[in-house]
Amino acid sequence: MRKVLAFVLFIGIFTAFTAFSAFAADFSDMPDKDNWSYNALVSAIDGGLLSGYDGKIMPNDNLTRAQMATIIVRACGYTQKADISEFTDVNSSGWYYEYLQIAYKMGIFKGDGSGLLNPDKNITRQEVFVVLSRALSITGADKSVLNSFADKSDLASWAEDATASLAKSGYIKGSGSNLNPTSFITRAEFAQIMYNLKQAGALKANGATGNTENSNQTGNNTSGTTTGTTGGSTTTGGSTTTGGSTGGSTTGGSTGGGHHSGGSTGGSGSGST
Repeated sequence: MRKVLAFVLFIGIFTAFTAFSAFAADFSDMPDKDNWSYNALVSAIDGGLLSGYDGKIMPNDNLTRAQMATIIVRACGYTQKADISEFTDVNSSGWYYEYLQIAYKMGIFKGDGSGLLNPDKNITRQEVFVVLSRALSITGADKSVLNSFADKSDLASWAEDATASLAKSGYIKGSGSNLNPTSFITRAEFAQIMYNLKQAGALKANGATGNTENSNQTGNNTSGTTTGTTGGSTTTGGSTTTGGSTGGSTTGGSTGGGHHSGGSTGGSGSGST
């Protein structure tokens, strides 16, 4: 099943990032062309992964859990939905409801163990690592690879395998010698990591096969904006990004016509996302 998801995710990202668009100029807060995140943002906008709100793309706003779920669902084109009515904090009329249903069905989001999915809360770098590890089916690396990071002790135990596996594969590099695992991820940063994954062919190389259980999947382009980021310093395929701050003072982010702000995501230390 995970190989199926990896294959579908690769196809979706490849399709979404094949063309650049002039529509980036429509956003008043687009960074300059020489900014580290510009190409990734333009590519995400053109691919329909990132839509912005009220004439702004909000590159420095923190990524929320609902936004990350949306961007991955859009990228992979997965359409099967799960019943998430058990989660008391998910409004069935919310813009993100369908995306969370699909993300939960995919197994990349699991809730916090107390009946909450925390859709409007910001997502940390280590939580992003866990979600990406699930989506890419990358696990089982020797955790000694984490020794190269000065702040490895800040990494939660539940995120060690995912982080080590992504680092071993070369898909995350950290910022200098730090991973900054508890810092929030910005929209521009996550756009960059998705762009880097596509550029590196990371998903295609991750044991993907041509077998699909859902051959009728055609991409999900429902209303709503997604965006996100994972540390401007996090890289894939060996190319290091520069300049993107994680955490920081930005709040919220807007997806699907609403502005959301929030705190930490992932629950009370369980590591569930």
